[in-house]
Amino acid sequence: MHEKHQVKHSCYRTYRRYGQIFNLSVGSGWADVVRYAEILKQDAAPVSIKINIKIMPDSQYWKDRTEVAFGITPWMHRPIGTMILNLGYIADDKGKPVPWNEARWVDEEFSRLLKEANGTLNVDERRKMFCKLEDIQMTRGSIGIPF
Repeated sequence: MHEKHQVKHSCYRTYRRYGQIFNLSVGSGWADVVRYAEILKQDAAPVSIKINIKIMPDSQYWKDRTEVAFGITPWMHRPIGTMILNLGYIADDKGKPVPWNEARWVDEEFSRLLKEANGTLNVDERRKMFCKLEDIQMTRGSIGIPF
């Protein structure tokens, strides 16, 4: 067996032996979110990642959503997509996450670019900025996009 494959195999065995455990909280009133959590759990199992799903009443989830280790919150109820970014993924003037920033994620470049995009009237330029914002979110981690 090639040395590179041995190392990969060895790392895989080590990872499988120790595994990872994540607690994932979801509200009980969103059947699609609960189902998505179950799919994540199934998809993670083959690589020794264990996901414990904690299903709780929506009222409790909303109360605790910024304190849970991992959670799934549907954000599709806003009339325009830019509202979600401004509500949920920025920091205040002191650099602290705003109250609706459930991930507690703060990225200076993201915040600066979002502010600039909000003031850009040229649709094509604004679109490019939002594509960059999406790239930042996907590569540096405020959200997981399942599809």
